Amino acid sequence: MGLRNLVEAKPDARVFFAGRSKEEIRYYLRKTVEFQKERYRRRLGEFMDKDGLSGFYREGRWFFQKYHDDADVMALCNYAGLKVITFKSDRSMWQVEAMKERELNPEQIASAIGSRCAKGYPSSSDERRSAG
Repeated sequence: MGLRNLVEAKPDARVFFAGRSKEEIRYYLRKTVEFQKERYRRRLGEFMDKDGLSGFYREGRWFFQKYHDDADVMALCNYAGLKVITFKSDRSMWQVEAMKERELNPEQIASAIGSRCAKGYPSSSDERRSAG
């Protein structure tokens, strides 16, 4: 679910979104160096920070992905004004069906866009994420 979709959804609208579990990346990062070399032949320097942001370097570019555990997903739903209808998760992924109960205030929207787009990377603008 993109931020734009959530903002444009009407109250009482059902929203569906899914993501990858922190446990999945933790599992692969614990594997041996040989296993990682085989699985990620073209990836270098994969890491995950304490907040679940993973990055890896491949073919001259950095790629980033945010991983969540079950508590993170529930906190995001609460923050976004979503009432969870269905929640499923396993080691590799999670899925949510929720209902929008309230609108996000403009400060929340600005904060979310700012944190996604303005990462402050030192080189070219193509390393910044789009807001869409």
